[in-house]
Amino acid sequence: MREYPKDPIVGVGGIILKDQAILLVKRGQPPSKGMWGIPGGCLELGESLKEGVAREVMEECGIRVEVGEIFDVFETVVRDDKGSIQFHYVLIDFFAYPIGNEELHPGSDVMDCRYIPLNELQKYDLTPGVKKLLTDPKRFEKIRKAANRASRI
Repeated sequence: MREYPKDPIVGVGGIILKDQAILLVKRGQPPSKGMWGIPGGCLELGESLKEGVAREVMEECGIRVEVGEIFDVFETVVRDDKGSIQFHYVLIDFFAYPIGNEELHPGSDVMDCRYIPLNELQKYDLTPGVKKLLTDPKRFEKIRKAANRASRI
């Protein structure tokens, strides 16, 4: 049960970079429904973290990725109007790299997916997690450096 869980839920995500752009999905489910965020979701029982990232990116965007190193670990806690914890996620984001030149195909639980240029992110309605990336100079610089490396591959 994702809403009003007994324990925090482990989620994984992929920081996927291509040509100075980051792959984002327009979320189709709460929390943050309708906002743009990192592709990812809940880890399944028995699945490794990297397997979870690859599966979620395939389900949400229709592309295969090679999952690399951990980018960062985040926590999201959302309380309802009464102060009860409605959602509690521990999110582990990994850098991931597209395999081949597959076209993006939004899955059933996202409204859209696309590569968004890093310098245009502020034009989008971003999830709180992606907004943190923009306002945290160290994290955003880490993404910029990875984007530069990915452009040279």
